[in-house]
Amino acid sequence: MSKPRKTKKIRIDTDLVDDMEIDLMMLIARKYGRMEEDLLSYEIKQAIRCWLVIHELIHPMYELIPPMLNLVRSATKGKSTKDKSNKVGDG
Repeated sequence: MSKPRKTKKIRIDTDLVDDMEIDLMMLIARKYGRMEEDLLSYEIKQAIRCWLVIHELIHPMYELIPPMLNLVRSATKGKSTKDKSNKVGDG
């Protein structure tokens, strides 16, 4: 049996407008019958997860990543090794 993967937590601070904070706290109180900071954190994480799923359904990741540019081609444009006419002094 493999060990559970330990996930690194990061802290995200945000400012909520008053009515959003009140709505969130009322939702938690109705859902769980009490209001605790752990529940607030859990519901915010769930909301972010849901948003990510919805966003992925609407905009799959392959649409968001720009196609790789051929950097070598653009960096060597006009400097072809096969074409000797680009040499200075050829006339």
